[in-house]
Amino acid sequence: VYEKLGNNPGIARNLGNIGYIYEMLDENKKALEYDQKAIDMYEVIGDRWSVAVNLINLGNTYDDMGDTVKALECDERALAFYMEMGDKGGIAKNLANIGNIYTDYSKKIDSYLKALKLYEEIDDKNDAALAYNNLGSVYQKQGRYSEALECELKGLKFASEVGAIDRIRNSYFSLVIVDSSMNNFKAAYEHQKMYIFYKDSVINLEKEKKITQLEMQAD
Repeated sequence: VYEKLGNNPGIARNLGNIGYIYEMLDENKKALEYDQKAIDMYEVIGDRWSVAVNLINLGNTYDDMGDTVKALECDERALAFYMEMGDKGGIAKNLANIGNIYTDYSKKIDSYLKALKLYEEIDDKNDAALAYNNLGSVYQKQGRYSEALECELKGLKFASEVGAIDRIRNSYFSLVIVDSSMNNFKAAYEHQKMYIFYKDSVINLEKEKKITQLEMQAD
């Protein structure tokens, strides 16, 4: 339909959506194809924000394929676009994503800390909760348990403040690991109970969403 109408933004959006769906289905070659088509079209249109978004999707697909070099190339290009636009939220998310791709712990930590500084500036508690969770996991793997615990508790605090149940679940799961590493088994047991509670809550929410979608389709 969009092609017949000559609606380039609509075509580009559809291409990006198809690429994302293929990524979710682990059809990585197809995902790369459609992500790149979307990027090419957005570049023709001059929509830099959408180019950056789809570059991140393209990078995620390369990362899924184990090609961290190309993944980082995509994310660094996206970061340049966000910086040109002065989009602090985009810069922060991109830095956090780059942190996820890095395998070197020091680089991961540096990226997460830079992202967190920006998240705090724009008061994005939801994404800050995830970044703290990821940063805490790195500290835990390094044996820096006190710093890991501090990060996971901050992540839990932010996630609780915005009611992000999936983030709360992840924080409790990470806290169980950190507590166990510190031989604090009583705290680990309590956090394990909370993790199970929120894991079940997430499952129930997902079921409700699917039921709602089915009901809407039936109507």
